[in-house]
Amino acid sequence: ELWSLAQAGFLSIGIDVVGHGERRYPDFEDRFVRDNPRSEENFVQTICDAIREIPKLVDNLIQIGLSQPDKIGMVGISMGGYITYAAPLADPRIRVIAPVLASPQWKIKHPDSPCHYPDRYFPTAMLVQNAGDDPFVPTHLSREFCKKLQPLYRQSPERLCYIEFPGVGHFMPEQEWHELWNNVIQWFQRFICIH
Repeated sequence: ELWSLAQAGFLSIGIDVVGHGERRYPDFEDRFVRDNPRSEENFVQTICDAIREIPKLVDNLIQIGLSQPDKIGMVGISMGGYITYAAPLADPRIRVIAPVLASPQWKIKHPDSPCHYPDRYFPTAMLVQNAGDDPFVPTHLSREFCKKLQPLYRQSPERLCYIEFPGVGHFMPEQEWHELWNNVIQWFQRFICIH
């Protein structure tokens, strides 16, 4: 996916989320296994740790000349989507977001859950895409959140879009995934001027 964004003219940077990839927790499997009673707490803690890194990342991109403050977007899938929902709250320089297969409401109550701050999103251009039969992400929470945002976007309703793919789960079939990702690219092309 990073390659397709680069082909569309964007500088695309993939980040290993805290505890993942080259930063993988030594106890990764135990930490996130479903029968761990603290798995959701660990999930949210990882999201919070990742969110805290966003402003410094944006600072660095601007300081080394790889980005301009008004041309920064973020897309994230699954856990990355949860982080993407929170990105403009952590740093308003992130002007375009596309959370994928994620929710603005965390499964455990937490003051940093993005669902508590609908009034802080506009004018962020937000494209939300979810799978209608996702067993891991409660799709209705994103749908309801976007409905709550609609009145706040009445000045520029085109900057908010919710798309749900009916009948598919978290691991989407190739055709639906291709459509979803094309939507992301078109969203970025529309709201981040790259020329």
